[in-house]
Amino acid sequence: MAFLTASISQAGGRTVNEDNAGFLEIGSASCWVVADGLGGHGGGATASRLAVDAVLTSFRANPSVSADALRGYLATAQALILRQQAEPGLSQMRSTVVVLLANEQAAVCGHLGDSRLYQFQNGTVAFQTVDHSVPGSLAAAGSIAYDQIRFHEDRNRVLRSLGNDADLNPVIVERALNPGDMFLLCTDGFWEYVTEFEMEVDSAKAAAPADWLRFMGSRLLSRAKPDHDNYTALAVVFRSASVPVPLPRARAQENAMSSSEKMAWIVFACLALTLLVFAAAAFFADPLAAVIAKRNVAGKSIKSTAAPNIHAKYNFKASLREAHIAAELSFEMTPPLGHDGCAVLVLTGEDGNYMEQESGGRFEIIRDFKGKEAHVSVHFEDHVPEGAVVPTQAQAELFANSCGSTGNPVFSKSPLFPLSEAQ
Repeated sequence: MAFLTASISQAGGRTVNEDNAGFLEIGSASCWVVADGLGGHGGGATASRLAVDAVLTSFRANPSVSADALRGYLATAQALILRQQAEPGLSQMRSTVVVLLANEQAAVCGHLGDSRLYQFQNGTVAFQTVDHSVPGSLAAAGSIAYDQIRFHEDRNRVLRSLGNDADLNPVIVERALNPGDMFLLCTDGFWEYVTEFEMEVDSAKAAAPADWLRFMGSRLLSRAKPDHDNYTALAVVFRSASVPVPLPRARAQENAMSSSEKMAWIVFACLALTLLVFAAAAFFADPLAAVIAKRNVAGKSIKSTAAPNIHAKYNFKASLREAHIAAELSFEMTPPLGHDGCAVLVLTGEDGNYMEQESGGRFEIIRDFKGKEAHVSVHFEDHVPEGAVVPTQAQAELFANSCGSTGNPVFSKSPLFPLSEAQ
């Protein structure tokens, strides 16, 4: 299977979910579609269902990955919705739509309205659709900043959709496709509460598309108002079926070792274990030696459980004063990743739960690794919301992998370090 897909669709704070989504894989070609119904009173739910069903039915009859094929699928959906508008109570129904077609060679996307498609390459947003809405047009013209779209007073004024009498005018774009690329198709009820930077952060932490949606969904629910909109998303990861899976390095080396080489490694391991025992005894003889002024914990080397050859050495300085947390962290990986990648740093409390920010997000910072660069220093400050419980200890956690990868990430946890009143 070349593509991995996960989906989520919830009513949110509404009684009816007017969003719809679906996907279909036929041979080497696949189709994904997300729609957000407009019109209310049941009409929106009907319109989005008709849009998804029409696109997937057309694709099933003619599975093709091309701009012309996609234009035809959308034309079929448009004709079906216009025909159904003659039914009582459905004359005003409309629907946004965003569609992705892909095989192992290329991808084609098209959309109408403010349902979006994002393409992530190497862990960052490489492409996204432009909203067919009033604030979307203002942002495209440079009249407002792109970030202002989310909460613009005219954000719900959609300019193009299925079901309009005007000529169908979707924007269709052909995109290059590389193994590891990730796509997110989502309605406005989803992207309203999750920023592009946070999408990148969560993609770096995710081991699978379902994890990615779960991380983003947690953000959404922590911020959304009680009456928030329906939200729907499809997460897609391209994992080329034609690329062979390499033999794990450790297993390949083991198979190639002679008996003398194995014996040499056993002797080396015994010596290393002896040195480790002496080092541990020296360290724990004075456990307070690691705690210095302003709660600085330095120099502990932590072995990664996901990649045993990776060690991370952390240095911390953290303080809490007048409901304000400040933390400085530097870490060094040995050996470095040796390739471009992403890392996410997360401060967590001693109970393992994420420390809360005022926005409901997590303490996290993403940094790129370029080539053999292995040392990163970061600084973080945040106001503690009223009534929040601040843990007395915290730790940093490092996630690192190839940007956009969905394999198990390289990661390690620092030791717990005190978080108390600054001296």
